[in-house]
Amino acid sequence: LGVAVDPARATLAVTALETAWAMQVDGAGFDPPLTDATDGVTDGGDGSLDVYLVPLPPGTGAITVALEDAAPDDGRRASPAFMKVDPSLAPELFEVYLHHEFQHALQFALDTRESVMWSESTAVFWEVRARPDVLEWQLALVDFQRHPQAPLFTDGAGFAPYAEANAPRLEYGAVLFALFLDEVHGDGTGLLLADLWRGSVQPDTVADNEPDWLDALLAHGIALDDVVTDFVGWRTLVGPLAVPPDGPAEV
Repeated sequence: LGVAVDPARATLAVTALETAWAMQVDGAGFDPPLTDATDGVTDGGDGSLDVYLVPLPPGTGAITVALEDAAPDDGRRASPAFMKVDPSLAPELFEVYLHHEFQHALQFALDTRESVMWSESTAVFWEVRARPDVLEWQLALVDFQRHPQAPLFTDGAGFAPYAEANAPRLEYGAVLFALFLDEVHGDGTGLLLADLWRGSVQPDTVADNEPDWLDALLAHGIALDDVVTDFVGWRTLVGPLAVPPDGPAEV
């Protein structure tokens, strides 16, 4: 696109993605991104995951785009994907956004029909695990914590008509629920979340989002009623993590 990118920033992207692969694929057990090579034809270079460092509109630091369903008979509605990341981001945000978007690429390799809430909350999860010192993710907690009545399966756009105040980042703040699942019902490494993603895969012939992550929870022996009850108390105890609109994070 005629935009010069600092070679050091490209090197940082490669390093961050290698770390993301080690954590999410090698560590948590997610399947690798699907190749975009079909019948010897590729979209963008070879069949590996394509990552473009390009300027993006204000408010959009990075985005991952799913392509067409990889195969009509592979037993899942899944696709390869490519990523765009704005190279002008601050280095620490550039790094965590790469972890976030890499998770989306892994999600699309399993299931392109899952809910926005589950997709975004579990992508932010990997930001937190990768760089716990980068606290940008906490900015979304205020949207989530101020609406405890919001169903766990909804997102900011879906819940907006019922919210007392706008909650555009509700699904990102729902990372609190992903962290709860990982810490209380998992082993702290993201393995449980990967299992739940695999359990939510739809066959090619199913147009709806069924099964979804709620079904995967039940199949994993985790009763939803118990989870919701436990989470109500858990989110209250960690509530001070929320960032109020008039000051820094409370500790």
